[in-house]
This record gives sequence, C-alpha cells and structure tokens, in this order.
Amino acid sequence: MKGADGISIAQKLTLKEARENFGYSLEDVARKTGIEASRINELEIDASHAAVDEFVSLCQCYGTNCNHVYSGVASDVQNARMSKRLTDFNDVSTLNFIKWQLAELYRCVDDDEMFTREEISKSLRGIFHEVHNLEALVLTPFMKDQDNVVGGRAV
Repeated sequence: MKGADGISIAQKLTLKEARENFGYSLEDVARKTGIEASRINELEIDASHAAVDEFVSLCQCYGTNCNHVYSGVASDVQNARMSKRLTDFNDVSTLNFIKWQLAELYRCVDDDEMFTREEISKSLRGIFHEVHNLEALVLTPFMKDQDNVVGGRAV
C-alpha cells in the first residue's frame, strides 16, 4: 500500500539516486550547494542525521520534492524494494510530510530577526530529529522482516 503522499519507501529515491539521475558528481553538488563532497557522500549512505537545510538544499539541487527522497538509511529503500510484502506506510508518509513542513519553516524563519538563528536552528533540528526517530520506530517492525529475505525471497 501507499502512504498519504502516494509514495512507499520502495518508490522513493535515495539521495545518491537523485544525484545520479541528474548526472552530477559529488564535486558538482558540492560546488552548487556549498556542502562538502565527503558530507554529501555520508548523507547518501545515511540521511537520517542530515541537517534540515542540508537535506532541503540537496533536494532543491536535484529539482526533487523532498517527499520523493528518503531521509533515512539508503539500504532501507533497497530492502523495501526487495520485499514483496505490501505495507501501509501512512504513518511514515505523515512523518515525512511533517519533516517537509519543518524544513520549509526552517527556511522561512532563517531570516527572522526576532529570534537568534541559533535558537531557531536548535529548536527545529531537535524537532526534526525527534520526528525522524519516531519514523525509525514505526519502520522497525517492517525492516525486521528483511532479515529473513535473501535475494528477494523469504527464507
């Protein structure tokens, strides 16, 4: 089944896939976003610890909606693609939507002078990571099934 945004994890892109779809090298993206190539490489493996602004910048560089890119461990996407199990990811989709809203809010308040940038950034990053941790908790039962899958077949 598909989530509220109509996209299951198996249908989402990893950050690496999004970059490669555009034909960009790590160095190309580093020049365009100001994020170091080594950091981009880390995020392509595990985007779960990406700062909101990093994740949004990368998605914008690739011309891709953040909801279409998985913000967790890239191997989760591969595992979901190998699974023949149909899963309802409504909770995960809802969390992704909340993370997208937080990312947009982060960008909007970045220029607000009523609060220090550090205060806003700290609060939003805390919320973002709390939501991400909840997302991981929701996915854990589904990903455990992957331990019993070899070559796309249940063992």
